[in-house]
Amino acid sequence: MNTTHRASGQPDGRAAAPGQTLGGFEERLLTELKFAVAEQAAGPAVEQPEVGTRTRVVPSRRRWTIAAVAGAIAAAAAAASVITLVPGRTPGGLVSTEEQPLGSLASHSAGPFLLAMAARASHAQAGTGRYWCTETIDGNLVPIGPGGRELTQPGQGSQPSPVSDYRYSLFSRSRMTSCETPRGSDAGSFYQYLGARPATATDVAAWRRAGSPDHWQTWYARQTISSHPGSSRPVGRRGGLPPWGSDQSLPADPAKLKAVLLAGLAGPADLGIKRQERQAGLSYRQIQDENLFWNLVSLLDEPISPAVRATAFRAFAEIPGAHTQPGVRDPQGRVGTAVWWGRLDGQQTGFVIINPATTMLLAEEGFAASPAWVYKPGTLTQYHLWLSAGRTSHLP
Repeated sequence: MNTTHRASGQPDGRAAAPGQTLGGFEERLLTELKFAVAEQAAGPAVEQPEVGTRTRVVPSRRRWTIAAVAGAIAAAAAAASVITLVPGRTPGGLVSTEEQPLGSLASHSAGPFLLAMAARASHAQAGTGRYWCTETIDGNLVPIGPGGRELTQPGQGSQPSPVSDYRYSLFSRSRMTSCETPRGSDAGSFYQYLGARPATATDVAAWRRAGSPDHWQTWYARQTISSHPGSSRPVGRRGGLPPWGSDQSLPADPAKLKAVLLAGLAGPADLGIKRQERQAGLSYRQIQDENLFWNLVSLLDEPISPAVRATAFRAFAEIPGAHTQPGVRDPQGRVGTAVWWGRLDGQQTGFVIINPATTMLLAEEGFAASPAWVYKPGTLTQYHLWLSAGRTSHLP
């Protein structure tokens, strides 16, 4: 799917037919497409970063938040988990699944970049404020079939939908604002469903042929994916510290920190580990490295001190098979350095983008894996985006 086309009255470059009128949702969508395409054609200047010159999708954020978010989504009558992602330019919410294919990223050893991040983190000032607050956006590429029904993807239901049922894709998003106390207690969390819309210009054309609907049915329940944003509403979530404890209990030694983060991983004789070795073609050491990689990503999302943050980056730098690529744009158009573990192929299909100027996370991105279904392996399908993260004395 390609979003490169002429900026005119229609997303595919054609002028609107004489006498044709557009509904409110359709008109807003086409207006956004028009300005997004114009911005793409202009091509913003790319500022180079300061530093550094699974069988999985994006990992679930904060284990204690998931249930609350799921309930809020249902309450908002928008049961799709929000997402999509793009290392390339995606102004105005457009999604391009071929703008920067997964396999096009070069591979550099992550060690020098991560050690530079450790040095930068160690000299940072500790934040002040009673609360740790984050504002995030999630997105999801949702495949739609006949009758405006979401297709069942492999691994979701008893049987995936036939590829021949595919019609077009939606891009669905939501925002979560969450604050917590130093003990991990919920100090105020707000969820807002941001609506769904066709993902690319190609999808817009197929959506119009289907009658330009503004709602769709989920595959798993009689719930609706809506094009209309919902209101921001408070949601409760389970509080508590992460499995590795508080910031004060974490060691400032990389080897000891790695031991803490891997304490919950089963041993090499475990049947589940043996099955993972066979299915993923990984050794036990590689399974440890992959788990350590993503546990460190989760740790960097926590309100940790500069010393612990620097230790986490030093532990990161010691993981064999970690790679980087500078100059990658997140879905907001921000430039950062992509970091991933293993080979970016049909098995290892996710990376994290780090802001080299601040050491903070910008996004986690996930891609379709093997075997191919509606989306061929390497198609961008998911993201988790950090708009802000830090300490404050004022709750939103």
